[in-house]
Amino acid sequence: MNKPNKKYTVAALIGVRGGSQRVEKKNSRSFSNSNLLRIKIKQLLEVPNLDKVVVNSEDEELLSIARDSGAETVTRDPAFATDGVSTSDYYRNIAENCDADIILSA
Repeated sequence: MNKPNKKYTVAALIGVRGGSQRVEKKNSRSFSNSNLLRIKIKQLLEVPNLDKVVVNSEDEELLSIARDSGAETVTRDPAFATDGVSTSDYYRNIAENCDADIILSA
């Protein structure tokens, strides 16, 4: 059986918010000569068959770190950056705003 040679775009999505209730600025805070967001992006960029890393946030500082680290960015609507938003609504919003055939949550 012949299968079409279709190439799917696979993206790893990192969703980060500027406000954390437990640890303030946990994703941008200095950690091991870097920060958690930069470390995660660097690790994901080394994953074979992953076409891109996309960071979704409402926080410009985190989006800037992401761009400087080689990730694509999507600015999150502030309505989806609260503890009150449901997980299904959050992921539906991501799927509508991320240009990829397959999206992996990272």
